[in-house]
Amino acid sequence: AKSEKAKNIGMVIFSFGLLFEGIEIMGSVMKPLAGSAVFTDLMGRVSEIPALGVLLGAAMTLVVQSSSATIAVLQNFASQPAADGVTSVIGLAGAIPILLGDNIGTTITALLASIGQSKAAKRTAISHSIFNITGSIVFACLIRPFAAFITYISPSGNEVDVIARQIANAHTCFNIVCTLIWLPLLPVMVKLVTTIIPGKDKLPQTDCKPKFLDEKLLDQPVAAMYLLSQEIGRCADMASDMLNTAKAALHGKAEDFHTYEVESNQVRNLRNDISDYTAKLLSSGVLTESQSEQTAGLLYVSNNIDRMTEYSQRVTQTVQQVYRSGRKLSASAEQELNECYDTAHDLFDRAVDSVRYGDADMAQQVLADKKKLRKAQKRFNKAHMARVKAGKCESNLTADFSAILYGLERMVDNSVNIAEETLDSIHFVELEPAQMEALSNRGIPVPVPAQ
Repeated sequence: AKSEKAKNIGMVIFSFGLLFEGIEIMGSVMKPLAGSAVFTDLMGRVSEIPALGVLLGAAMTLVVQSSSATIAVLQNFASQPAADGVTSVIGLAGAIPILLGDNIGTTITALLASIGQSKAAKRTAISHSIFNITGSIVFACLIRPFAAFITYISPSGNEVDVIARQIANAHTCFNIVCTLIWLPLLPVMVKLVTTIIPGKDKLPQTDCKPKFLDEKLLDQPVAAMYLLSQEIGRCADMASDMLNTAKAALHGKAEDFHTYEVESNQVRNLRNDISDYTAKLLSSGVLTESQSEQTAGLLYVSNNIDRMTEYSQRVTQTVQQVYRSGRKLSASAEQELNECYDTAHDLFDRAVDSVRYGDADMAQQVLADKKKLRKAQKRFNKAHMARVKAGKCESNLTADFSAILYGLERMVDNSVNIAEETLDSIHFVELEPAQMEALSNRGIPVPVPAQ
């Protein structure tokens, strides 16, 4: 078929056909076993020793990797008549333990599939295992009454004719009853799986896609510059969150370092998309000279956000190396670095806000407050040397401590660069209500900034 949709539908139908063909082949191969004295004796033992049937069912599912397929094979085999031609070669009481074993076997498949997966995936597999194993244990102790109940609710007739339906009904009842039992016990299940698999899941290394950028609006300069402003603001907010995580990483927790790496990569990916969009906008030929200057200024702001995150990453990597080498920053050093992080973070947020709102006074204050970090850097370096001299801090941390302070200073320089753009009349582009309405009337989707 030429249509991709038609191909996919055909593949689904073909796959179902293969599944049922496979079940038919397995069932037909097992038919001669019905006449085997050894196998007949084994089935008799299964009826008398349910544990043997459970093991047999689990082994079958483990080999076939599908409880549905093994249950279908069980139905196919159980439909073979015994010597009298009326009763099943295995009987319902013998089929139920195998059925329970199938449900246990499918948990092994899930557990194998969870190897190397996230903690959430492993907990899901264990929940599945607890659900099926506990249910199988309970029903294994009630095989005779359970078989009688299934016989009662199933169609009447010769056993060999109705046992396939009985097995299906038994499987359905097993899952419904287990679900009804476990529903009110979900808190217990959560407690069990979190005890078995403790800790938090690592954050996935996901890319961060643009939320506002739309290349269809490149020929609409005002709208495109508005979207660009919104995306840069979003990128700045993500960078601000990243600084919070960087500060938390000062305490040496592995999960904080990992979270920081994820957030840093997201900011970097988004910044690259912003640069590509800005380049296309500048080369589109639709911008006026004033709009080109404004767009170039926004790109400069975005570049400084990116450089700020680079220095932040270097600082965090230095902190990580300190802890990985077995060394540890003293409580006084951590407190001083926390203070520097707070200053750098505050200056960055205010610099971005100055561009966001076109606030020149706020930008001037950022430039004036830069001296705070310079003074703090000198003071803290002297304090560190005093601690080293007094034996309160390791001397081999001097270079790392100074490198961290230097990195924070460079981050502040980037914030100052952003604030200076505000003083050069660079600011986020906003749309007048009439402009937004005009664009909306033309069918151009324009996102409204969050209040």
